[in-house]
Amino acid sequence: MSYAGLRYYQQTTDADRAKFLSDCQERITDYTTPLVFFTLEINRLPDDHLDGLFARNADLARYKPVFDRIRKMKPYQLSDELEKFLHDMGAVGDAWERLFDETIAGLTFEVDGEELG
Repeated sequence: MSYAGLRYYQQTTDADRAKFLSDCQERITDYTTPLVFFTLEINRLPDDHLDGLFARNADLARYKPVFDRIRKMKPYQLSDELEKFLHDMGAVGDAWERLFDETIAGLTFEVDGEELG
C-alpha cells in the first residue's frame, strides 16, 4: 500500500494512479475482511488465560507486543457485525478522501496575474 499511496500522492490528478491505489485498497479489504474475527476472538480471551499461554509457549510469547496492541482496543470493540461493517466501509471512506484530494489538486488560482495550481 505504501508504494501505491506514494505513487498516487505524487500526482493525484492521474487517473491511472488513482485506479491503481483504489484496486490495491479493494484487494486488501477483500483479503483482510475474513480475518476480522481473529481480533474479535483474541479480545474475548481472559487476560490470565492469555498470560498463561505466553508463559507456556516461548514462540507465542515472541508476539506478545502484537497481542498487547490488539488488546488495547478491547474497550472500544463493537459487536462482530459492526466491526465487520466498519472494516468493509473503509474502502468507501478511502474513496471520499481520494475525491477530496483529486478535487483540491485540480484547483487553480490566479495570484498577481500568474496562474498557480
